[in-house]
Formats: sequence, structure tokens, C-alpha cells
Amino acid sequence: MIREFSTFEQLKEIVELASKALPQRPDGVVVVAAYTSATRSECAAAAPGLERLARANPDTVFLRCCEEYQGAEVLFGRAVVGGSLPTYDVFYGGNRVARVEGGAAASAYEELQKQIKMHGMLVSKLDLFSEDAASTAAGKAAQGLKWGDGTVNKASFSKTPRTTNMFIPGYDWDQDKGFFDAAADKFGEDFESKYGDWVPEIDD
Repeated sequence: MIREFSTFEQLKEIVELASKALPQRPDGVVVVAAYTSATRSECAAAAPGLERLARANPDTVFLRCCEEYQGAEVLFGRAVVGGSLPTYDVFYGGNRVARVEGGAAASAYEELQKQIKMHGMLVSKLDLFSEDAASTAAGKAAQGLKWGDGTVNKASFSKTPRTTNMFIPGYDWDQDKGFFDAAADKFGEDFESKYGDWVPEIDD
């Protein structure tokens, strides 16, 4: 999935957020920002290649800003984007680590893929940004974990307090009887004190 943006502030915020540590990515994720155009023929020809690259790298954030967007002129100026479009900036760890120019040329996508692999984790299966991420997570939740798929077998119980006592609702740890036993005894005492040795009359 490619997310649209149009201001330098948006780009800065996303790059900073992407640099935060994640469980499988302690140094954050790679961000690819595409500066392009909605009307130039060379940019239109390059669009499908960027879409394919985004689908192939679901653990990477892909951004796109067209020069026709409101505020894009200021963004292009601050990012020092020249007349050659599309231009791609690669960010990692909050910094720009590479710039790739070349439009729809295959070499441009090869260089982008190289940068993504260089700065990303090759073994990562993290999928936060693809269109299938939500449905995949929902599917796994519905299926549940099979025995042994979780991390319980790797857990350590060495620091967990152990006890042989069993907790039963209504029974207190420091007494021989629990709440229900005490209530029954009290009911019996109240009955005897009120009725004594009373027995019901039985007609012959």
C-alpha cells in the first residue's frame, strides 16, 4: 500500500514514527518517499513499478507526493527535488540514507530494492502496511494457535511462586471452614434457638 502525503511536516512525522523500535525491527522500518507527478507521462509509466515494489515489501512504508498536490511545491523545495521526476528518497533510522532518480527505468527499482534490503531486516516477516495485513491477522486469530505454536514451551517458571494449595471459591486460606460453612452453621444455630425441640403435629 502506498500512502499519499503533501507537506514536509507530514513526511517528517512519518519518518520519525518509522524510526521507533518495533518487536521485530529494533531500529524501526524503512521509508520510501516518491516525488512524482499525476500528469507527466514518465511518472505514469513508473507508477505500476512502484506499486509492485510496495506489495513485495510489506514491512516498508511507501509514500507518494505528486507535484500537483497542494503544498507540494514547498515540499519539493525543502527536499531539494529537481526537475527529474519521479525521484525517490529512502529513509532509515530517522535519516535519509539514499536518493534514487531514473523514472521508470528498471535500474531505479533495482536500486530501491537494494536499499530496502540493505537497511531492513532480511529475515523479517513483519507485515504492518500491506492491504492484506489486517485480514491476515484476523484469520490467524480466528484459527487460533495449535499446541506448541505459542511461546509457553519457552517460558521460565523458576521465578514464579509455587504452592500445593488449591483455591476454592468460598474457602478462606487461614480458616478451616469457608464462608458457606459458616453461613450453614449460623442458620442451624438460629433455628435451634428459635424453635428448640419443636416437632410438627401429625394427625393419626
